[in-house]
Formats: sequence, structure tokens, C-alpha cells
Amino acid sequence: RNGEAIPLYEKDIRAKENTGEIKRGKIEDLFPGFASDFSLSEVLPLGKGGILAGLGEIGGGGLSFSYSKVSFLQSTIELCEHFQLSPYALHSKGAFLLRLERGEDFAGLAREKGIEASCIGRFREEKKRIRKDEYGESYLYKQERDSLEEIFTKEEIGILT
Repeated sequence: RNGEAIPLYEKDIRAKENTGEIKRGKIEDLFPGFASDFSLSEVLPLGKGGILAGLGEIGGGGLSFSYSKVSFLQSTIELCEHFQLSPYALHSKGAFLLRLERGEDFAGLAREKGIEASCIGRFREEKKRIRKDEYGESYLYKQERDSLEEIFTKEEIGILT
């Protein structure tokens, strides 16, 4: 659909792509001039290790962030609760971390276009990477593995009958 954001979980998205009903575009199609308008300095595609791995990789020294600012699909929360996994360390293909000077403004514009976005933190001069929110304060540490790996590496496997 021309110039419109399509959620990845839209029904029959692959079939709609194959018939030409929708096509993949570039971020510049939705947000012309966004790199300069919002002072974009880095785009980091998320993957293995999720948002926590991304926060550990993104450049620029220290940062502070809040868990409460990170949003997830309800189905992701439910699966993580069922399997006792952290959604913050869950493989996050299709999600991105952006380093912008005007993050709040960009997040607002993205939401207006139907894209889930939020400013989850700020970069800092000091090198520490800190989580600050209602859960308390702690330092970010390098993730050893993705939350999904927890399911497949547990010593005990339950069998349903």
C-alpha cells in the first residue's frame, strides 16, 4: 500500500507481497529526510539476544534506559511468561535501535504512521550502561545467550500426554 506502514504480523503478508498488493519499501519512503531531520547517527538491526544485546552493541559510550519504555506484542509477553523467559533477551528480528538526537520527536511521528516506537533512554558522557526504572537500577551486562536458547538447552524436558 502506497507509503503506508504494514505490520509484519498482518494476515497473509507474504501472499499480499506475491500478488503485488503490498511491497517492501525503504524507511525513507515513510520518513523522507529523517536521517538529517532527526540527526540519525546509527541504526542497529536487532536479532539474537534482543534489545539487551542491542543496547550492549550500540556505539557511543554510556547510556541509561528503562524497561518500561520497551514495548512488546501481547503474544510475546504471554509466551515469555509461559516459558519463563525474558522478553528483553528474546531474538528480535525485524526490530531496530536508532540513535537519534530527537528520539522523542521521531517516535511520535512513527506512531502517527502506525509504527510502534518509543524513546527508551538517553546516551551519556560516562561509559556506564545503566537500566533505571521502577524495578530499580542496575548495570547492563553482556548477554551470554538468547532467551530462546534457554528453552532448547534445559536439561529437563517435559513431555505432554
